[in-house]
Amino acid sequence: MQLIAILTSVLLGGLFATLLYFKDKKSSLDLKIRLIGAILRFTLIALIVWLIISPAISFIKHSEVKPSLIVALDQSQSMISHADSNLVKSEIIERIAELEKNLSDDYDLHILNFSDKVNQGLSTDFSGKQTNLSAVLDYARVLSTNTSNSNLLLVTDGIYNKGSDPRFELSGSNLKIYTMAYGDTTLFADAKIESINTNKFAQLNIATPIEFSVSFNSLKGEKGNIWIEANSKKIFDQPIEVSKSSSINQFSINFTPDKKGIIRIKICVSTFRNEKNTINNCREVYIEVTESKPKVLIAGLVPHPDLGAIRQAISEQEQFSVQTKLPPFTEDDLNDVSILVAHQLPGINKEGDNLITLALQKKIPIFLIIGQATNLNRLNELGLGVSISNNGSFIEAFPYVAPNFDLFHTEQTWISHFASLPPLSVPSGDYKLSGELKPFLLQKINNIETNRPLIVLGQHDGIRLGILFGEGFWQQRIYGFSADDKHARVDEWFIKALQFINLREPQGRLKVIQPENIDRFTPLVLKAILKNKSGELTNEPEVKLELNSDSIPKPINYIFGKESTSYILDAGRLKPGKWNWKAFTKEGGEDVTSSGTIIINDFNAELMQTQANHALLRSLAHQQNGYSFKRNDWNGLFKALQERKNTMRQIVSERETEEPIRFIWVFILIILLMSTEWFIRKYNGAI
Repeated sequence: MQLIAILTSVLLGGLFATLLYFKDKKSSLDLKIRLIGAILRFTLIALIVWLIISPAISFIKHSEVKPSLIVALDQSQSMISHADSNLVKSEIIERIAELEKNLSDDYDLHILNFSDKVNQGLSTDFSGKQTNLSAVLDYARVLSTNTSNSNLLLVTDGIYNKGSDPRFELSGSNLKIYTMAYGDTTLFADAKIESINTNKFAQLNIATPIEFSVSFNSLKGEKGNIWIEANSKKIFDQPIEVSKSSSINQFSINFTPDKKGIIRIKICVSTFRNEKNTINNCREVYIEVTESKPKVLIAGLVPHPDLGAIRQAISEQEQFSVQTKLPPFTEDDLNDVSILVAHQLPGINKEGDNLITLALQKKIPIFLIIGQATNLNRLNELGLGVSISNNGSFIEAFPYVAPNFDLFHTEQTWISHFASLPPLSVPSGDYKLSGELKPFLLQKINNIETNRPLIVLGQHDGIRLGILFGEGFWQQRIYGFSADDKHARVDEWFIKALQFINLREPQGRLKVIQPENIDRFTPLVLKAILKNKSGELTNEPEVKLELNSDSIPKPINYIFGKESTSYILDAGRLKPGKWNWKAFTKEGGEDVTSSGTIIINDFNAELMQTQANHALLRSLAHQQNGYSFKRNDWNGLFKALQERKNTMRQIVSERETEEPIRFIWVFILIILLMSTEWFIRKYNGAI
């Protein structure tokens, strides 16, 4: 097409020039003048024709792409937990400013700061209470996806206490890592409660185990005590003599709670002389004591890996007792059952139909898991508030958190976590929901986020329900274990769903939604919903909240803010311990109240370990073909980055297209050609 346009322009330009200057044999113009005029006219006509008929011009553009350098600064408290904290702050600001000045021309710079989360820009407040190295590595990997010349500089002490092992985060990535190691690797005298393992829930007057470990470093020959308190009452006390320079001692006791409610368990080891860090000498956990455990019946159509995975997920929480059953089912199977988990029921031949029907009659909460053997037609007939039109085919769907879900608190970490999970096998077709069922997770199909539900929770006709529209939970647990060496992250959403459908709805019209776990460094955010006498949501009246604790002389009073049809309150950071709250308002001429308890945990992960882990930083740098530098070797880092830039220069060639009519110089040339030809003809009397 380009060649045809050029040939046409040349032919028409030549034709016009010839007819004007050489057709008349008796022209009075000199031959030299005619040749100059013909050339001008030829160029002018050819250029105009080319502008009219020519397609876009295609050409190759060469450009140099700078390598990227991501600088990530650790903002956690452990970075300044030593005596030279002010020097560390000023030094880092000065060095990063120097880095920006010297390398911004050679690198595409991105400055990040991180602790438990990753944020953009430089910050030097060093107030982070947790460190998540895997999160910043994942962030850097995503940020450098579209470039092959990417570098990451980690300015950190190597201590991490949240997320997975960072060495497994960059498997297969070509991101080059440099580390600048801060902190002190000296092993000081220290006694520390390393870990506590106990059940979150216990039964009244039944022994529950408490297992814990205590480490001792550089304390050989010292004598002290280890003790445990339950609600400030000592239940265990044991003297100990440290026999080695470095050791970890394991302990296990049985504790029998004698009253219901939430019990604070505090485990401590004596403070020894020469200890620099005594914050880690005590740790606390809380146990909720109930009269009996709710019983969960897992009813399956056929043996399936999901059944074992679900049973294990429930059993590990110690909150429920669990039983598994296959057909045939009888009414006795529902004796003392608090929750029915029905896997692929009702079956093709209506197996389990009677069990679900009996559970509905007894108002037993039900959690349905739909699989390829589920009788969808019969499921639609049961009147559970869900209808699926399906031709028998199943497809793969990945989970993602539904926006505006508010039935219980959802963690921010779930967003990235769900994105990495294997898909579930779900029925294709249209889904219709009724009643008060709300999507908790939605389906992502072929990398497209749809509005089709993957999990719904709520109630229908007064019965609490949960429905998982897919099988394959067992694969997600396996993936979770391979990624984190534990199933907790995968089990968490499932247990939350069971806890929700097992929750007995308060009799009052005011409901307050609170986070399940919160520490003293996280603001307490509460949500509330209020129903009028007709059962409709309203937020017209003012709702107040009273917070009370043994640690304060008098209650703290708040007023909820309003949003849409609900309420929200940010109570800020609270002191550790047990807090009792009471929400109250007046609606329809009646006093409406709601009350509860929340535990604020006293745990600062950053100060549990202050010994820097430079070995991890060296390992990371070596794994990713980079280098590790000590704090006093910033010049060595600058030199390595300067040398690196010279080997990473990349010339990128891109084919670009442009329409000739957009070239301003073309129009200037046309005006010049027309003016010059007119002047020559005018001067020689041809006009």
